[in-house]
Parts: sequence; C-alpha cells; structure tokens
Amino acid sequence: MYELADYRKTSELLPYFTNPDATIRRAAALAFASIQDTTVIPNLITLLEDSDAEVRVAAAYAIGQTPKASSIQNLIAAMAKENDEFVKGQLMEAIGKLTGHNFITDGPGDTTEIGIQFLTDARFETEAERLGWAKGSFWIHISGVIDDRLMNRMPFVMQKTGPDSRVACASAMARYQGGWFNSDKNKKYVMDWCKSERNSDVRIIQMSLLGKINDNASKDVLMGYVLAQSQNTQVRVSAIRAAARNSAVKAADLVILLNEKDDYLVMESLSALSKKEDVQAQLSVISEKCATGNAAKKAYALKLNAMYNEGSSGDMIWKSLNEATEVYDKVHFAKALGACPQKANECISAVMHEEEFALKYALMEVIIEMGHSKNWPASLQFEDVLLEIFAQNDIGCQALIAAELRNSKLSDDQKTNVSELLRSRLSSLTLPKEIETYNEIITTINTLQGEKTALKKAETNHPIDWALVNTIPSTQQAKVTTSKGNFIIDLKVNDAPGSVASFVTLAKSGFYNDKFFHRVIPNFVIQGGCPRGDGMGSTDYTLRSEFALHDYKPGAVGLASSGRDTESCQWFVSHTYTPHLEGRYTIFGYVTSGMEVVNQIMIGDKIVKVELL
Repeated sequence: MYELADYRKTSELLPYFTNPDATIRRAAALAFASIQDTTVIPNLITLLEDSDAEVRVAAAYAIGQTPKASSIQNLIAAMAKENDEFVKGQLMEAIGKLTGHNFITDGPGDTTEIGIQFLTDARFETEAERLGWAKGSFWIHISGVIDDRLMNRMPFVMQKTGPDSRVACASAMARYQGGWFNSDKNKKYVMDWCKSERNSDVRIIQMSLLGKINDNASKDVLMGYVLAQSQNTQVRVSAIRAAARNSAVKAADLVILLNEKDDYLVMESLSALSKKEDVQAQLSVISEKCATGNAAKKAYALKLNAMYNEGSSGDMIWKSLNEATEVYDKVHFAKALGACPQKANECISAVMHEEEFALKYALMEVIIEMGHSKNWPASLQFEDVLLEIFAQNDIGCQALIAAELRNSKLSDDQKTNVSELLRSRLSSLTLPKEIETYNEIITTINTLQGEKTALKKAETNHPIDWALVNTIPSTQQAKVTTSKGNFIIDLKVNDAPGSVASFVTLAKSGFYNDKFFHRVIPNFVIQGGCPRGDGMGSTDYTLRSEFALHDYKPGAVGLASSGRDTESCQWFVSHTYTPHLEGRYTIFGYVTSGMEVVNQIMIGDKIVKVELL
C-alpha cells in the first residue's frame, strides 16, 4: 500500500477499503491523506461507517486533507451517528479544515456558514472532542474568516479542558483577525486567563493574545512575563514579540533585555526595538550593549543605527562584513545593509562575484530590500539591476528576482521582454532538483502575461528503497551532533518510510556532515541540511509527501518542501506547537532528548554529523 501510495495509484488502492483486516483498511484510508484525490471522496465516506473506530478516524482525516466543499455535509452527517470521542474529534477538525480551505478558494458562502454554524452548535463532553473542536476552529480562523461565533464559545469550551485542548484553543484565538479582542469583557477574560495559566506551552501562545490587546493593562501583564527570569525562555520570547506590537511598551522598557545571555531573547529584543517609534533615543545604549557578542547581535545594532541615523553606519557594516571570517557572520552583516541603500553599488558588485551561496542569497535579499527604499540611487534602474543579476543563472537569486518582478511596475513591452528572458531560463533548469525556481519563474510569467501555464509537479522519481526500510527497526534513532551539543531523533519509519529511508541513506553517506542550520526562527523552527546553505539546495530527487496522524508539537522533525511532493534533504525541528504545518509537511520523527540544545541553535551553527544509533 505504501508503494501504491508513493506512485499515486489510486485505483489499485481502493480494493483495500474492503479488506477484512481493519489495520489494512486504516492504512488504505491514510494513504489518501497524502494522495488527496477528490474522486475517492465517495469511497472514503463509506469508511465513515466502518465498524472499527481507527478506520473512521483515518477516513475523516483523509477527507479533511482532500478539499471538496460537499464533503462537509457528509462529515456532519457522520457526526450525528458517531459515538466514539476520538472519531468525533477528528470529524470536527476535518469540518473546520474544509471550511477554511473553501473560504480561501471561494470566499464567504454557504459552505463557510455551514461549517461555522455546525461548530458553534456542536455539543461535547470529552477532551478528545474539545481538542478536535479547537483544531477545527483553528483552521477556520487561519483562513481569514472573521466571525465572532467560535471566539465567543472559546471561554466555555476551555472551562474543563486539558493542556492539549488549551494549546489548540489558544492557537485558534491567536489566528483570529477580527475585533473580538477589543471589548472590555474579552480583554479581561484573556488577561485573567494569562495570569492563571500554569502550562508553558499554553503560555507561549497566550502571549500573542496579549499582543492583540493594545493598552496599558496588557502592557503590565506582558512586561511581567518579558522580565521574569523564572519564566520559560520561549514564553519570554513570545512576550517580547507581543510587546513589539503594543504601543504602550516603549523602547526604554526593552533595552535592558540586551543584557540577557540567551541569544534568542537578545535577538527578539532587537527586532522589537526596531518597531518602536522612540528607539532613536536609545541608539547609543543599544550600540554600547551590542558592541560585544556574536555577529548577529552586532549586525542588528548597526542596522538600527543605519535605519534611524545613517551617519557612517553603512561604512561600518560594510567593513564588518569584509572583516568577518565565517560565512554566516558575513550573512548577518549583509542583511544589516538593507537599511543602507547608499551601499547598493557595492552590494550589486558583491552579489555578481560572490561564490558562497548563503552570502549571495543574503545580498540578493538586501538589494531587493534596498530597491523598496526611497533612497535607492537614482542612477540605478532597479529592474535592470534585477535582470542583470538574473542572467547570472544562480537559482537562489533567480527565485528571489522572479518573485520580485511580479510586483514591479512595468510597461506592456517591458513585461513581454522580461517574460521572454525568464522563459529562456526554464530549459536550463534541472528538474526536479530546481523545481522551486522553475515554478517561481512560471508564476511570474503567468502574472506578467496573463497566462495560465500550470506549475510543474514533481513526478515519482525516487522509489522507496524497501530493502533498506526492512532493515530499519521501528525504534530507530538518530543522533545529531551540532556545534552546540547533541540531540536524539526517534525516526517514524512505519509512518513515513520513504522519508526515513532517504534521511537514513543521506546520514550514512555523510551527506549532513558539516552542513549548517541556515534558518532559525525562535519559537518556530531550526532548519538545516541544505547543500547550498541558503535554503535553495536539494538532492537530484524529490520525495512524496507522507502525512499521518501526527502533531507538530515541540520536537517534531519535518521535511522542508516548496509544495506537495517536493521534499528532499532539508529538515527542521519545531520549537513549539506549530499546528499550521500539520498535513502540509511530512513528520518523520520527534526529538526525544536534547531539546535544550535545539533551543540554543542559531543561524550558522553546524551539523557536525548525523549518526544512526
């Protein structure tokens, strides 16, 4: 069945739906969570009446993964007959997921109303049902639906919830974009809940709720968490991020955090300071506190100076970049140049000659940032600069440039000429390895020329190595040795055999040795394994997405992708609950030891080696 799913052979999988063995029926249903074939929805619906609850759970999950508006009515009908709490929970999440997807594709309509009203009226008693309801609400809110009904019900749902449901409810509330947080009653509820909550995973998300309440009262609660040394670092990072959005919090309230020893706290504080209107008065203090420390810290402080007091900041950043010896230190200083459009010529020359992909990519991002500035040099035609760099044929720069050109103000003749230049590059791209750049270019041509060329889909090109899979025990672990310490991953070979087999093969070959963590977002993920070091690197093959009933909780290990079925060698570890990744990125393992190391990784830290235990 895994083989048939890998090759997306729908018709050959369907007979397994009637197999006498419930384990087989469940696996067949789960296969369609990855395949996502709408023509199979009627067959999956029949499994909602299966005698085995786990089969019904799998069917509900697969239906939720397969966008089809009419499925919502079938899920609601199944709810009326269902007695199992776990199946009910999965049905409610699937209803929310489809409601949100339909809103994104079709906008407000009957389907949206049906889904919201059902979840508004749903009655339940168990933790599994509350969790499913909260996850369903999350998918509706993340789609951009603005309707207070589910928000109004949150306080009542959470009266008897366990920590998992509170995490899910908090996530759903954090994604809500309406004005629910503006009423005094709701403000008080959120602040009282924040004060009484004891679970750190919930608190991390709660801080973003406080960020939606922009007043002095919420400032007092937020700053209590920001400054509390006894608090979980991730809670403090989340509180700092929320404080950045609270106008009552001033730059002077935050500069003390630059004395912290934790890099995440310092970097998040610098980011928050950059958003404060009164930061200029604190520039000398910031410069003093950041004079020593890592390159990221110094670079951000220099960028702040450049943003608010140009002076010689551009020259200082450029000097620091050229004096740095480590490539990712150079990357940090390069990114600081985004506030110095006066250095555009230097950056253009540098990107044309740079051989380190990570630095080249950072310089390209900087040039694009400079191009949006009113101080971009008048002697330079921005679009001409982009096209000149595009002609160098670096896939990282080309992907960035293609995306930027979609927003450029070009004449019809210019659009035609640009499109032809972009089109001429397509034949020289290697597929599927460079599929991300390929599709960026196609999307831009479609936008500029009003065309509807379909994006390239990754076809089956890397069969699962079953001989290898058969040698991997279900308890297989991998030890990741980094420049900050070690952590252990439990590999889920039974749920993602193709992904695990690829990871194991690459690890055994030494592929990951001396690679870097090129992407780190505190309270989100650390990501590494890119052979280029800029996030655009891949192997010469892609993997099929493998979705199973797993959660993106702290320590979840997923495969990076640029769309379904484009996974390869890059992988990431979640710092916190990241439910918006579920059903979109393959989970192939969980960190079971060493999360304290994961939570210290910075951009440029090295994967020394990956070993199988």
